[in-house]
Amino acid sequence: MKKRYESLNYPIILKKLYTPKCIEYRKKFNEKMHAYLERRVSQISSEKISLHDLSKEKNLIIPNETILNALDNPFDVITASGLKNDSSFLFLEDYTPNTQIKEGVGKTAILLKLFGARVPYEEIPSTAEELLQSDMKRIPFENREMRLISSDMLYIGINEGLLTVGPVKGEQIISQWDLARHIFRVKDPNYKSGKHREVATRNYLESIGATYYLDHDVFADARKSYSVDNIFLIKRKGRENSAVIRETSLQKCLKEIELTLMKNPSYHRSPFWGIDEREHKRRVKNIMKGLSEKRIPEIYRVSIPNYANRQKEEEITKKAAEKISQIL
Repeated sequence: MKKRYESLNYPIILKKLYTPKCIEYRKKFNEKMHAYLERRVSQISSEKISLHDLSKEKNLIIPNETILNALDNPFDVITASGLKNDSSFLFLEDYTPNTQIKEGVGKTAILLKLFGARVPYEEIPSTAEELLQSDMKRIPFENREMRLISSDMLYIGINEGLLTVGPVKGEQIISQWDLARHIFRVKDPNYKSGKHREVATRNYLESIGATYYLDHDVFADARKSYSVDNIFLIKRKGRENSAVIRETSLQKCLKEIELTLMKNPSYHRSPFWGIDEREHKRRVKNIMKGLSEKRIPEIYRVSIPNYANRQKEEEITKKAAEKISQIL
């Protein structure tokens, strides 16, 4: 594929957030997402219409101009998010003191169960060659009152005192990458943190991303921003049962929001999240100053047991999704 996006420029309001290495890494990722997009449009005739406008976009991993103009002090965060009817939610890692931050906390697994997504794990080929020789496959979902804002990343800021988020333009395509990482972890019984970045496994991972995609009807409107109603802070904790507990103290809620935004995404090892920490901190502080205390999101703590066994993992993430669904 010809590298048409090598000179891709970020808007000044965003470019100040990232290190030069981060910008270069994001250009390569954007190129890969365009390759996914081209394969999808070329293989599936119905997608030629629904993704026609997206094919014209150069940068798939930023929000549209309307969203950026609506957000004060915007920056991107690692989060899965969605809507149930008109109620919005974010899944974020819990960064409270003494909490071990780790890869694969369970955001995507819970999200897929919340949406009733039917992922055919057992049917997925075990080699990159088989995947790329097969047709692309749509992952359907059953819960039609749900809409997906983001599978792994979005932009956050303040709009009229409200904590507000906006999806990136190419969320429909970028979700293929997050789905691929989830499938990769589930299918590998010996998976260890960081294995998806190894050269030996990278081709297989990218081939999963090029083959499986979420039903386009599941996505919220990527041209709009959404005020945040609920934040679920997820962490792994021993062998206890899954639990979802609401934070009732206003000051603790404010503290949790600031701590979460301050540490996300600076803890992540990937060059994709190579942020200018000083600029990031400044924007978080400005968001907290602009946030109306009368309109802050509800905060919930979600504790999930640690299990290496896949069957147990399926059970606990399903239970967590059921408890979250009752709140939304």
